[in-house]
Amino acid sequence: MVDIEKIGKINISYEMGKTEIKNDLNRNDSLSEENTGVLYENNFNKDTLCSIQEAKVKVAVNNQQLQNFLSGLGFYKGAINGDFSSDASKKAISNFQKVYGLNVDGKMTDKTRKKLQEVHNMYSRVSTGKELTALASNSNLGLDYIEKQNLAKIWTFLRVGMGFTKNQAAGICGNFYNESKFSSDNAQEQKGGKYKNDHDSGYTFSTDDKVGYGIEQWTVPDVKKTLKNTAKEMGVNVSDINAQLVTVRKEIEKTRINDWKAVISKTTYNEVSDAFLDNVEKPKQKNYAQRRAYSKKIYDALKNF
Repeated sequence: MVDIEKIGKINISYEMGKTEIKNDLNRNDSLSEENTGVLYENNFNKDTLCSIQEAKVKVAVNNQQLQNFLSGLGFYKGAINGDFSSDASKKAISNFQKVYGLNVDGKMTDKTRKKLQEVHNMYSRVSTGKELTALASNSNLGLDYIEKQNLAKIWTFLRVGMGFTKNQAAGICGNFYNESKFSSDNAQEQKGGKYKNDHDSGYTFSTDDKVGYGIEQWTVPDVKKTLKNTAKEMGVNVSDINAQLVTVRKEIEKTRINDWKAVISKTTYNEVSDAFLDNVEKPKQKNYAQRRAYSKKIYDALKNF
């Protein structure tokens, strides 16, 4: 920790980056890792003269912003107080790291901070853009508020988290829409009208009931077990969109590598859409044209993101 009495006044500026403090004696010190912030001296006009105590306040303000980012993405449910040492913060950071393929340690490391900023920027642009509003309208996909926000999170995950192209993201999203309308609590409709809504809160999740569930409508017992175990690891419900995104990542990287390779080896959204239907979804009846049409709508709307 920094000795406040010895250091006195410091010149600082802050933005996303490494915590560093430099005083007039050319001595470098750092704040504790628990309060990782964005402090370093440079030659720009925005440098400020402040005390170590004031520097800590600036770090806390920045950490509050990061907590807001985690909250907006559905990871954090605690108080916005800049404290990354709380259980709620550690859980949120760990779950974010799981979704976005980072080392899972529950700490707001430089790498995690940088990725969180990138994810927030993309999600914010997509979720608040006029393009998504038009796409979600009843004249297009007819998405409700939750489905609209889920699409923004899925698009962000595929583009920023997995590094997929816009064409690949659109082809995959076209299939997710056909399966679930981007509703993470959507249970497959059964004979007799059971589970006929987009959101099926009355459905009791089971791994062996042969009822498709979630954004990908997972049906196979082993795949549903992956979702169940993932949600348990993350401390959330199986209907949580982020638990389902981790499940998608596990499919791509571990459990269904070859199936997904056949999808992401394609370049156009039509090819990706067809490959997803053939290799990942594998239904008895294949509606290529319909899924292509959904993929095109999504591509046309979100191609600038």
